[in-house]
Amino acid sequence: MKKDTKRYGTYITLIVLISANILLGFFLIRMRTVTNSGDPAGGGRTYDARYAFICEDSEDDLYAAVYDSAKLVGEENGDYVEFMGRDLSVIYSPEDLMDASVEAGMDGIIVESAVSDRMNELIDRAVDKGIPVVALGTDQTASKRNAYVGCAYYSVGQTFGSRIVSLSGDEVKNVTVLMTKEKENSNHDIIFSGIKNYIESAGLSQNFSLTAEFIDDSQPYGAEESISALMGRDEIPDVIICLQETATTCACQSLVDMNRVGETDIIGFYVNDTILSAIKDGVLLGTVVMDAETMGKYCIETLDNFRENGVVNEYMPVNTYVIDGNNVDDFIEEAVGDNDGTKSADQ
Repeated sequence: MKKDTKRYGTYITLIVLISANILLGFFLIRMRTVTNSGDPAGGGRTYDARYAFICEDSEDDLYAAVYDSAKLVGEENGDYVEFMGRDLSVIYSPEDLMDASVEAGMDGIIVESAVSDRMNELIDRAVDKGIPVVALGTDQTASKRNAYVGCAYYSVGQTFGSRIVSLSGDEVKNVTVLMTKEKENSNHDIIFSGIKNYIESAGLSQNFSLTAEFIDDSQPYGAEESISALMGRDEIPDVIICLQETATTCACQSLVDMNRVGETDIIGFYVNDTILSAIKDGVLLGTVVMDAETMGKYCIETLDNFRENGVVNEYMPVNTYVIDGNNVDDFIEEAVGDNDGTKSADQ
């Protein structure tokens, strides 16, 4: 039995090593193509630098928008930006993609990832090899990362708090903040503190009962199931705060499916077509949006500045804005323009 267990462990180790080598080989070949012939798509363009873009979820609309912005700015500056791991049949962890990026000798790395000892070690290894690293969205403060690009999460909490305070009335309102329990999320903790302190500073603590509820997004459809269970209770919170785009979309859909629109006010995070429609239809009170375009721009500018000058601003905060019933039509019109290619040059 011990021999079988040992053999099984050896097989697993070999599989992991083979997968890692295949991943590394794929990106080495791809990056060599960029170096030798320019554009890997066959355009023949050559680039001054090759940057890796890594995020936890390649299908996340926020970071897809950040990448699109970074890619555009990169092309203008002569940089090639590779979205590591996207469109592959195998899903690799940010740590694996970071490892491959370092070994491939990228000229810079942009990484959005949960904080972990291994990620800190990989960032340190990259920096020690002369590869600048920009932490995106979540700051890797225990590492040697060169810069952080993202929003000030306490301010995000204050923005949510101001919206909650506007709902104050004669009766106490139960406010539930949906937070992830996939991993310890310090960003969500900071947002929660910002909400709580804003309500307190407004002198309205007695008007709101603020609690956190953890949703399980560690498994497929985990967030949907957690939110459906919440919406299925006899009594649901008066106000629901979503700190993720997926949670926002799921909460709106669940509210409609269970015919409970009007029983709670939902304030969401980020934006997509479903969220815009939900605001327009009165299902969603509003949503807080990070400036993805500026995030992408800052990432490339930071890496370029480091390569040219060896010095960068270590903290690059971006603004947030709110979409609600007062301005949602403007954003719907803009989204339609983007989809049919008629977006004006000054937008």
